[in-house]
Amino acid sequence: MPGKSAAGIHGASLEQFVVKPVSDAGCALLDQHGRKLLRQSSLATLPSINMGRPYFATHIAIPYITSIYGVPWVLDMFIWHPVKFRRGLVLECKWQQGSGSADDKMPFSVLSLSHIRDDGLAEVAALMMEAHGMRECVKIWVRRQCKDKGIELFESTSHWAGWIKNNL
Repeated sequence: MPGKSAAGIHGASLEQFVVKPVSDAGCALLDQHGRKLLRQSSLATLPSINMGRPYFATHIAIPYITSIYGVPWVLDMFIWHPVKFRRGLVLECKWQQGSGSADDKMPFSVLSLSHIRDDGLAEVAALMMEAHGMRECVKIWVRRQCKDKGIELFESTSHWAGWIKNNL
C-alpha cells in the first residue's frame, strides 16, 4: 500500500480484530447520520442515537469526552449498550511491532483514559495494547497504571474478543 507505514497497515488490521467481536455481539456500526448525532451528543442523548439498540463507532470525537488537555479526543472506538454501558465504553488501541513512537504515546493514552473514567464520562475505559516491539519497561508501567486506575487492559485480540463475548 503506497503511503502507508507498516505500523499503519498493522494498526488497521488490529482495528479489524477489535471491530469484529463487537459486530458479532450484535452492536450496530453507526452510519453517517448516527455518527453526526453522536458527535453532537451529551450523556443524556446517547440512548436515542440508535433507537435504544446497542451501537458503536470508530475514529470519532465526541465533544464531552475529552483528553487530559480538555479537548475532544478522537476515540478509536466508542460502544454504547442500553444495559451494560449506558455511559459508553471507550477503547484506545496501541500497536507496536518494532521500535517506534507508541512507547511515547502511552502516558497520554493511559492518563486520558483515567480522566475519562474518573470524571464519569464513560462506564468503561479500556486500552488494547498489542506491543510486541514495545520496551518491557513501558509494558510494565502500562500494566501497573491500568490496574491502579481501573482501566481495562487487553494485551491480545483474543483477550478482547473473549471479554466482549462475556460482557456485551
